[in-house]
Parts: sequence; C-alpha cells; structure tokens
Amino acid sequence: MEKRFISDYFDKLPDDQRLLLTLSSLSYLKNPAKENSGIDLAQNSIWDRAMGIFFNTGLSNIIFYNLKQTGHLNSIPIRVKEKLEQLYHSNAARNLLIMNILKHISEITLKHGKEIMLMQGTALISSVYEHPSLRYLSDIDIMVKSSEVLEFEKILLENGFKCSNFPGNTKWCIDNLNHLPHYYYQDFASPLEVHFKFAEIFTGVSPQTNWFWEGKTLLPETQNIFIPSPENLMLSISLHISKKSHITDLTMLPRHCCDMDAIFSKCGNTLLSDSFIKKTVDLNLAEPLYYSCRIGAFVLSSEKFEELAEKLKPLVSPSLLRFTETMVDNILAGINTKITLAGWETFFMQPTLVKKVIFFLRHICPPVSTMKEIYGPPASGGMLLLYYLYRPFHLLRIFSFKRVKTSSILADIKKRH
Repeated sequence: MEKRFISDYFDKLPDDQRLLLTLSSLSYLKNPAKENSGIDLAQNSIWDRAMGIFFNTGLSNIIFYNLKQTGHLNSIPIRVKEKLEQLYHSNAARNLLIMNILKHISEITLKHGKEIMLMQGTALISSVYEHPSLRYLSDIDIMVKSSEVLEFEKILLENGFKCSNFPGNTKWCIDNLNHLPHYYYQDFASPLEVHFKFAEIFTGVSPQTNWFWEGKTLLPETQNIFIPSPENLMLSISLHISKKSHITDLTMLPRHCCDMDAIFSKCGNTLLSDSFIKKTVDLNLAEPLYYSCRIGAFVLSSEKFEELAEKLKPLVSPSLLRFTETMVDNILAGINTKITLAGWETFFMQPTLVKKVIFFLRHICPPVSTMKEIYGPPASGGMLLLYYLYRPFHLLRIFSFKRVKTSSILADIKKRH
C-alpha cells in the first residue's frame, strides 16, 4: 500500500518536526485547518529543539512570516520571537546584497554579450516569493551556456571575484561536477556558483539544458540576466531534489518542497495542464518531477502535489515508484536523515555475481593505497594493521537495511537507463 500524506503520521512525530511541517508551507496561510497542530506554541522546550531544525533547513524566515501573518507571533516565547525576527531582517538585507551582486555581474558581462540564467534561490526571490526575505540563499546560483564557461570565468577573475578552488580547481569541476569552483565577491560570505549543466540525477544521467532557456523573462534593471519560466523553474527544482547529493542527504528537502509549493501557489493550474505533462514527457523529465511531487506531497501534506503526481504516475517506471516510496519511508524515519549509498550502489551495479563478491571483499579489505586515502597518514605500519582489523566491525556498525534497499533500487533504475 502506498504511503499517504505525512499528516497520517503527524501525531507520531516529535513536536519539533510537527512544528516544522505545520508552519513551513506557504499554503498554511490559506488553510486554517492546518493551524491546529495540537502543540502549545508557548512551550519553551519545543522551541529549544525546533530552532536548530528551522535554521538548518533554511526555513526560519518562512516560519516567522507565517506566524506573523496568522497572528501567532505573540504566542511564542519572546526570545524565540526576537531571534526569528532578527534572522528574517538579516536575511532581507543579505538578499538585497545578493541582488546588487547580480546587477554587478550583469554590468561586467553585458559588454561581452553573455546571457545569464538565474537558478534555484536567486530565481525564486526574483520572481516567485512575495517577499525576497522569505527565501534563505546558501549560495548564488546562476547558469551560463557550457560553451562560454571558461570565458565567463575569466570575466569574473578580472572584475573583483576570487576563486576559492572549492570543491576543486576549474578542470576538476568541469570534469566531475555541473558547476565551476565557488567564487566570492569582495569577501561576501555567500559563494557564486556558476552552473553550465544540470547535476546527475537518480537515473545516472545529466539532463539537457536547452529547454531551461526557453520562455525566459528579463530580470528588472538588467539587460542580460534572465528568469526561467515558472514551468521550467519547477522542473529545474525537481531535478535539484532528484540529484545524488540530495538523495543521500535530505536536510534541505523541506526548503525545496516549500519552493515548489510557492511556484504552485503562483502558477495555479498551469502546472496541472496536459501541455505541461506532455512537455515533461518530451524532455524525459516525468520521473524526476513525479519523484519530487510525491516527496513534496508527503512533506507538506499538499493535495496539489499529489494531483500532479497522480497524473505523472502512469508515465514512470515500477522501479521509480518503488524508489519513491522507499524515500518516503526514509523521510518518515527522520526528516534530516543522511544515507550514505555510494558503496552499496556500486555493489549492485556490478554485472555478475562473481564481480559482486570481488567488489564486496575489496570493500571490506581494500588495497593499502585506498586505506591511506580513507584513514590518512596514520594508516601505516602497526596502525595500518589495526585499521584492517577494525574495518569489518566499522562497516558492520554503520550497516543498515535502509541503505541496502535504497541502493539496490537506485542501481536498478540506472541499469534501465
């Protein structure tokens, strides 16, 4: 039986997670029934635990806004109210600085004839969220055309941006990632992340990008920075949710579900239209969109997400359906769960039983060079022997059937593609 909305399990969740799920959706403002969480908002102990979750998920600003709009702000402890208010106004100022940096990027790239597309949070605060202060940006995401990426990097370096060489140098990032190393402007804390393609998703492929530029609109006060259409923004966020790092680490999932909820609130029935469904099929993006909507329906108890997911369901594979329900189980087990899948996924990708056994044994007892990569310089001499003796017990300690099951289904999806 398929899992239904998280509201079916609401009473079983810890109070801090119930607060997160009750207060974080913008649709909360339009649905008074959601106000009855069964939680005493004045209870200090709940907020002591909850504030960490709100901050780590980047949702403290939406929660402050919702509490204020519904008249509940004075019901919470005064110190929590002051902290949420401080975070909200600090984020408003921070996002204003980000918009100014984007305008500077526009000025320095316009004379070179470069077009720039906003992505993720930068697009959302520019065109979707009613107030830019609602969305916390961990970085400044933009996309440039892949053929222009090296020239774009040169422009940045010549105009006040510094390369951090994180997570690697330019060549390594181009070969292994979907964006350049992080760039910083005049020591501003948020990095600029220049994308030139979409990240690899659960199918093991990186989706095409040409469609992302279609139907774009110009960012006000610029001549070469564009905002994607709401439909394309929805698809790009679904790809973001479906990428490998966000499957293994669910920490940011509530934030991205709120992003999709905000787009739904703005676009109305456009995203439920037959033409949009056909577009996702033509672009081979029905599966990531289904996965994201199913997860969004579960996290936010959203009927809009569920309706779109039901329309997409006949268009996706049985293995994707199984994978989605497995991830729903993982979310129910813990909204901030981190699931390390890489080793088991590689195991299930081995083509024969013999190769699976060989991989398994090599993973338990890897070569010396690999041991030194894992454990660092101390992995030598007697310490190396101790590490070899300890490794099977370490792997057994972190073993879980959840990892095995999720990795097995992911490998099945990748083989199919």
